[in-house]
Amino acid sequence: MKKCPRDETQLETIEFHTQKVERCPFCGGIWFEHDELRKAKDSEDEFLKWFDVDLWPDSTRFKMVPTARICSKDGVVMYRTHYDGSGVIMDVCNMCQGIWLDEGEYRAIIDWIRAKVDREAWRDYLKAIGQETVEVFTGPEGMRSEFADLTILLKLLSYKFLARWPLFTRLIAQLPP
Repeated sequence: MKKCPRDETQLETIEFHTQKVERCPFCGGIWFEHDELRKAKDSEDEFLKWFDVDLWPDSTRFKMVPTARICSKDGVVMYRTHYDGSGVIMDVCNMCQGIWLDEGEYRAIIDWIRAKVDREAWRDYLKAIGQETVEVFTGPEGMRSEFADLTILLKLLSYKFLARWPLFTRLIAQLPP
C-alpha cells in the first residue's frame, strides 16, 4: 500500500480527470505516476493538450533539491522543484518519475498554463507550431497524439487571430463559398 509522502497516511485510489490516481484523504495531496499528470491535464481541457507538462525531457531547466519526503512507489528520497514559472513547488521522484502535488497545486498549474496560453505572443505560437510539427515525427507521445496537439495549437492560433482582428473575421465571413 502506498503512503502519503507528506504525512504517511495510506493513500486511496480515486478517479481524477479520467485517470486513476492516489490521493491522501488527510492532506488532499495527489500522487501522479509517470505521465498521469499530462493525461489528467489533457482530459480536463482539450485546448491545453499541446502544452507539455513533462519535466523529464529537459530536467536541466528545473533545479532539484532533495527533501525529507519519500516516494510512495519505490521508497527513495524525492526532490522538490519549481514548476517552470508557475510558482508551484512540486515533489518528484527521479527513479519512477512520479509527481506529488500538495492540495491545490494541480489547480494552480492548470490556471498558470491557461494564463500562459492567453498571453502567448504571435511569435511564440509560430515557434510552438514549428516545435509541434517536429514532434509529430519525433515526439514522445506517438504520431497520432502529437498531430492532435498540433491541430489544437493551430485552432488556438486561428481563434487568437480572429479575436485580435475582428475586421478580418467579418471579411472572411463575407467571402463566397
